Amino acid sequence: MSPSTNLEGGSGGGHRPSSAAALAAAALTAALAVAGAALLLVPLARGAAQTYLDSPAFCARCHVMVPACQSWRCGEHRGIGCHACHGAGAVEGARRLLLVLTRNPAQVQAHARVPDEICRGCHAAVELSVFAHDAHARRGMRCLDCHAPALHRFRADRAGCPRCHPGLPGP
Repeated sequence: MSPSTNLEGGSGGGHRPSSAAALAAAALTAALAVAGAALLLVPLARGAAQTYLDSPAFCARCHVMVPACQSWRCGEHRGIGCHACHGAGAVEGARRLLLVLTRNPAQVQAHARVPDEICRGCHAAVELSVFAHDAHARRGMRCLDCHAPALHRFRADRAGCPRCHPGLPGP
């Protein structure tokens, strides 16, 4: 092709780009493709990582959590992930992990105070009409005062009633 022939086969002032310009254009295209892929994949990877960190599988990897995870697997809430109730954000989760790594506790420390609002989020009005929950709440009792007789066991057990109601028999 002569210098005066354009790329469409006609004559005129067209020219081929230099190899340096073609290389720069290819590098720019590749950089834009990588940036675009990163913009799509990083949030997906971050979401997958967060999902794993929030999962019982992650919690169960720590020897100290094995009894809690076994209890959860057999409990009434086994279909609900750990952080649905124990909702630790990234900072709190990192703090807990650091404590476990640096102190290597022999058992789970009290770390997961579950607010009543979490319970009410799922159990709003269904069970509340069956029992005098409001009377207990007005006296400052929390859902788990009665509904957590053991780790990850949420069926209220009348065995605890005589603590507040001395005249009531236990089970």
